[in-house]
Amino acid sequence: MTSEKDNIRIINPTAFEGWDELVLSHPEAAIFHSSAWARVLSESYGYTPFYFTVLDRQRLSALLPVMEVKSLLTGTRGVSLPFTDYCDPILDGETSLNDLFDHVIDFGKKQRWKYIELRTCFVSQEEEARSKEQGARNKEEGPRTQAEETRTHSPSSFRLSPFPFPLTPCLSYMGHTIDLDGGPEDLFKRFKDSARRNIRKAGREGVEAGIFDSLESVREFSRLNSMTRREHGLPPQPLGFFEKVHEHVIRRGLGFVALASYQGKSVAGAVYFHFGRKAFYKYGASDRKFQNLRANNLVMW
Repeated sequence: MTSEKDNIRIINPTAFEGWDELVLSHPEAAIFHSSAWARVLSESYGYTPFYFTVLDRQRLSALLPVMEVKSLLTGTRGVSLPFTDYCDPILDGETSLNDLFDHVIDFGKKQRWKYIELRTCFVSQEEEARSKEQGARNKEEGPRTQAEETRTHSPSSFRLSPFPFPLTPCLSYMGHTIDLDGGPEDLFKRFKDSARRNIRKAGREGVEAGIFDSLESVREFSRLNSMTRREHGLPPQPLGFFEKVHEHVIRRGLGFVALASYQGKSVAGAVYFHFGRKAFYKYGASDRKFQNLRANNLVMW
């Protein structure tokens, strides 16, 4: 008699024909589950993909994608997934996340991983309870300032953790989900007055924005990104990484670059990914010398 654990396969999505079509068939799929993103990570940094998968009659039933990361400084570990905002496991069947995770742990021990890192939108039951309590207090206390709303906001994309044991996150980040239904005019009306003013100001100042998919636009964004990262005291991603993003994501129609220019010079930009019905704001950068033009607001709009 076989158990659900016996059905778990380790797949390299970059070598599995039809992987993206398989993933897209699931409503929880995101660009970070795709073979395109796996290729970017493996070819840019030499990571090895191990995607723990359950297929049910060629239908994706469960998935926990992991990259093996080797470092002289931090050792070897499993990460789901590096350089990724979040990558929730896909669960749609009898296989539990506990089954998948047990399989990953057993495999990691054989590979001599020091630890396993998950980047998910799951929250613990304690966090869920705190969020509900805070929401009730917010209603009682009335309107709050923008800063207070930011600190207490619980993104709607967060889901209760399916792990049967408590998880204590080592780091927490805020995510934002924006409903794009309703058309441009309706969306613009929902912006704060300051955001609408900044977008109009950029137009009055002569800033122009466009959508691009060329390699040159990616290189131009990489230039802006290097400036922004250094201003924040962070090492920028190498140009080769963004060239891989262009090769495997943008050139395949799964993303684009938005650039804002002033007097013929790019002053702000962003990189967006899209997969199925979901789009992701992945990177943003700008030339600080032109911050007064509010080009970032125009790029986002």
